[in-house]
Amino acid sequence: MVDVVKDALREQIKEHEGYRLDVYKDTLGFDTGGYGHKIIPGEDIPTTKEGWDELFEKDFIRAWNGMEDICAEYNLDIPIKGKCILCENSRWAKQTPNRAKKLSSQMEELAS
Repeated sequence: MVDVVKDALREQIKEHEGYRLDVYKDTLGFDTGGYGHKIIPGEDIPTTKEGWDELFEKDFIRAWNGMEDICAEYNLDIPIKGKCILCENSRWAKQTPNRAKKLSSQMEELAS
């Protein structure tokens, strides 16, 4: 069950982020590519979709594990859908307020 939910989350994030093979400047002026990946200075920049997919998977695993750590640290017992929302939430809320509002509404539904 968790794997199916995580796969759906991956696809939702990809849909929200969009995909670009070429590097571009995000709204804050950072070099970005693939599925909204902020390029770290000195990082190898993928030149293929497969390379961006691999980088996305590393980013996803880091985000999922970070969410799990936060839930453990604060003893949060929330349903898997709530964990998905937390995993996708970040500082981008100021950059993409419509996306943040949509996820906020999803989290409110869980509390109802």
